[in-house]
Amino acid sequence: MPIHKILIVEDEIIPAMALESGLITAGFQTVLALSGDEAILRIESDKPDLVVIDINLHANVDGIETARWIKDRFGIPLIFITGYSDTAIRRKADEVGYLGYLVKPIETESILVIIDACHAKEGI
Repeated sequence: MPIHKILIVEDEIIPAMALESGLITAGFQTVLALSGDEAILRIESDKPDLVVIDINLHANVDGIETARWIKDRFGIPLIFITGYSDTAIRRKADEVGYLGYLVKPIETESILVIIDACHAKEGI
């Protein structure tokens, strides 16, 4: 599946905007959500092809639980981003499944490499 629209779920506005800017420069449409609840609304209204989600969202539902819901309900591929490289957190993310797991600070190029690998694997 070609990736055109990316939902960024990040509750820290400055890193979210920096990531959004880099993805727009790379030619992607982006949608920004600052919480898991907002992400769910954005998925239903904007239909993204990929979700880049922070594991540590400061809200009622963390990024892993939000990602699990997204994956189970919509089957949208995920890239996790996190400020923590904790093994227990990584195992929880492994249970959900993902295209990539990146530790902050995130460079747009890292996400582009994952997207390119996904396209190459699918022959797109």
